[in-house]
Amino acid sequence: MAFSQKALDVAPYLVGPNQKAVTLNEEIVRDLTDDDHLDRQIQAAPGWDQYQADSWMPQQSLLGYWRRDIRTPVVLDDDHVYVGWSEYWASVITLLSQGDTSTPAPGRSMPSPVAPGNKNSKGGDLGTAETFGFASSVDSAALAAGTAPVGVDTKCIPLSSLAKNGITQQLGLLQDDILYNLSLLCKNVLEPVKAKYPGITIVSGFRQVNTGIGQHERGQAADITIPSAPDTLIYEVADFIAKTLQFDQVILNYSLRRSPWIHVSFSSTGLRRTALTRDFDDTFHTGLFLITEKTGEDRAAALREQAEYLGKIDGELTILESRQTALNPQTVIGDATAPGMGSATEDGAIHGGGGPCGEPDPRFNDELNEYDTVIEVWNKGIRGDGSAWDLGNPNYEAAGAGGEFTEAVVNKLGARWGHIMKTGAQTMAFGHAIDAIGYLSPTPLYNGKYMQAVDIIGSCGDDKTPTGSVIQWGPECAPAGNALGREIDPNSHWSKTP
Repeated sequence: MAFSQKALDVAPYLVGPNQKAVTLNEEIVRDLTDDDHLDRQIQAAPGWDQYQADSWMPQQSLLGYWRRDIRTPVVLDDDHVYVGWSEYWASVITLLSQGDTSTPAPGRSMPSPVAPGNKNSKGGDLGTAETFGFASSVDSAALAAGTAPVGVDTKCIPLSSLAKNGITQQLGLLQDDILYNLSLLCKNVLEPVKAKYPGITIVSGFRQVNTGIGQHERGQAADITIPSAPDTLIYEVADFIAKTLQFDQVILNYSLRRSPWIHVSFSSTGLRRTALTRDFDDTFHTGLFLITEKTGEDRAAALREQAEYLGKIDGELTILESRQTALNPQTVIGDATAPGMGSATEDGAIHGGGGPCGEPDPRFNDELNEYDTVIEVWNKGIRGDGSAWDLGNPNYEAAGAGGEFTEAVVNKLGARWGHIMKTGAQTMAFGHAIDAIGYLSPTPLYNGKYMQAVDIIGSCGDDKTPTGSVIQWGPECAPAGNALGREIDPNSHWSKTP
């Protein structure tokens, strides 16, 4: 297991696996102990304002993570260990402000500057890596980034952030079976696409079991895109796959919240050669189309028409549900309000409508499914550069913990998504749930409520193994409760961070 060096924040300063004590000059010690002093240096770096504006993190949280990185000894490409502020970190910030995240820095998840500044401008060179028991910089970088091969050539096999454990046997498939499926996908689809469009990137590949029905979970599918490419180019890539390659399914996806991407799959048991387009309203169309988002009154009219249509469907479903209930009355044995007998507040959440919340609305498993958005926030990381979220942090209001992750997800979603409040002994952060978000519907949902809750964190791991966290999309009942005193609807009290 790779050694994880702790930030140097108190004396004696211990470095490396050997925990060797070091003596530092006054400037470096001030960098390690004076937050305001270090913050001023970070914010003075050329490009900081642009970098901070591009990040979705609050400034203090962003500064906190830079302070931690700068105070943590790092082995760079000259096999020396450095700590404290230097021109090197200023040049990293400058590069990040230009949006270039293509080249990982040695031992870091952030990009390395094209023309790095002086790493030792304050005398922060502690000596050679081997002096402190570190592995060589190349090995350390691979281990720290989780890219070191473990029985799988990760340079060739498309994994994803949902495959933290590499290739795992699941769904009745052995590791070799899944690896075989991935190799077929690469050989027949991904490699030909990469040859024609070198800028293509894989945004999601093999995933550990979540639904049990997805092709990603069998190693048969990947989601691909070209960063910052116009919609016309993504359409061209999808059209190239559909017209020239052997494939099972290709779906061209458009979204209001992210750039378009392509889901493509290959199956050794048969190729359906299905081509679909998913438009901005999550509607699927047979065939591939270059779709332009409606704006202004055209957009408003389309939304009104869609809301009217969905309202009619909801009304019909409510009538059918009432008839079904009348034909099949529920028989309750014993006291229905007793603990363990379905009490409305038994789970620690307050439910709207004065009674049990009912079943989750089925549309949240289909057209209202925002799982891809949750994963996008997870993949972008705390600073927006792929840095890992620390959901196992016992301080739920600390940067990177569960509370802040839900904040980032809600900020990424549309205006109808917000926070929910839990009651009793259940954990909250910033006045709302740390693992669930809420949706406010303009029309009654399947269960007659206007509020739908969705669990987005299945497991937070712990403070020692944050990578054990499990991100999910789990529609639940419709709780109500307003932590911030901002009522949106009488039937669905919730909150949206101002």
